Amino acid sequence: MASLEKAKTLKPDYLSPYFNLANYHVSRHDTGGDQEYQQALKAVPTNLQAMVKLAGLYELTVTRPG
Repeated sequence: MASLEKAKTLKPDYLSPYFNLANYHVSRHDTGGDQEYQQALKAVPTNLQAMVKLAGLYELTVTRPG
């Protein structure tokens, strides 16, 4: 986790650390995944992969029962 956070600060436009951290948060069912995708989009606003993953995550939270 610390290495990925450091990688984000050293090269903000390299999106792999954002995606890896988002996947970690999603796998643990906590709320950090959407924040990672939002940060990725702040670094590279036109990244389609981040947009689609964030939209998919939002869809899961809206359609999740309970």
